[in-house]
Amino acid sequence: MKDIILITGVSRKEGLGFETARQLIDSGNRVIITARDMSKVSELAKRINAEGLVVDIIDQQSINNLVEEVEKRYEKLDVLINNAGAFFDMGAQPLDVDLNFAKNAFDTNLFGAWRMIRAFIPMLRKSDNGRIVNVSSGAGSFQDPVFGLSAHQGIVPTYGLTKLALNGLTVKLARQLKD
Repeated sequence: MKDIILITGVSRKEGLGFETARQLIDSGNRVIITARDMSKVSELAKRINAEGLVVDIIDQQSINNLVEEVEKRYEKLDVLINNAGAFFDMGAQPLDVDLNFAKNAFDTNLFGAWRMIRAFIPMLRKSDNGRIVNVSSGAGSFQDPVFGLSAHQGIVPTYGLTKLALNGLTVKLARQLKD
């Protein structure tokens, strides 16, 4: 067995998280897929021979329960893939975005990943080569037309800002956790 890998936000067979899990399993890794909806994650886990567990990344107690379960079963974690994401507001304009929508988007796309990292750091440190992968988007890059600095019309203001912030968090954590 290569690595023990946990992936958040695996609730669609067409999604990036599911395909990532499938390929990692095909490479001999032990993969735990997670989502808020246990029925969805269970069905997907069966399809690819993964373990399916439930977590709501905006709920600290749910994350604590997941940590406890993963620690009980595996004692360590080699890779945490923060794939969960939502609130894709294609075509919206920044001044028209409902700020409660924006707060919920940041809570999921930035703070959800941050919560997961903080909760799983002790288990990642037990690994010989612990890694964190934060799944971002071109929409979170100044150079991508969807971010909105070009004349491209299809911007995603809230989603793009959450992914820009996630990219910043990734850089800051890479420095803090370089060892």
